[in-house]
Amino acid sequence: MRDKLNGYLSSNLLFLSIMKKTLLLLLAFSLLCAFRADNLPANFITLLNRTDMNFTLPAGYAAVAVVKNNQMVYHYAIKSADRNFEVRYAVRPLDSIMNVYNDWLQNKDGKVMTNPNNLYKLAFTIIMANLSRGSGRMPQIKAFDSLAVKRDFNADWGAVGLCIPTGNFSAGYKYLNVTALHKNNQGDAYIFYLTDNVQDLQTAMPPIYTALKFR
Repeated sequence: MRDKLNGYLSSNLLFLSIMKKTLLLLLAFSLLCAFRADNLPANFITLLNRTDMNFTLPAGYAAVAVVKNNQMVYHYAIKSADRNFEVRYAVRPLDSIMNVYNDWLQNKDGKVMTNPNNLYKLAFTIIMANLSRGSGRMPQIKAFDSLAVKRDFNADWGAVGLCIPTGNFSAGYKYLNVTALHKNNQGDAYIFYLTDNVQDLQTAMPPIYTALKFR
């Protein structure tokens, strides 16, 4: 009788152990599927995680190929299903350069380094100048209200840039609006809105404005 009881208990413990492992595997798989629900490219997901950002694919948009160009590296792009309106995303984590900077703070071995958290304004100015080079018109840049950019993007700083785009980055489009975001110690992000109809910047932009934001 005791042997039968022990056998019964052993069988049940084995069953419970198998069920526990199965449930854990199912949970892990479901989380993975949920995380990749938008079928985002692996490299873009990696950049989002390193920068601590979230991206939500807006309704009515689908991913399009990233265009190779010599003006601005970006990592993901989507396009409207009903108009010639494209949105491109560039994400730049600060983790690696912050590690280098923090190491330098400890040693200061004769080199001079600038805190990476102080470079976002200069970087955005250079990007806008590069995208409009040869247009004959200076880009317009305006910083967001600090409370608004924290509320909308959970960012420490943000700005909008407008220019007449030139070069192969903007081939097929007449107008370019750029949103720049920065969060200390996390990274920078740039959102490029490209269109051949200036009205799209007023009508198509607002509904997808916060598709990319810091967590």
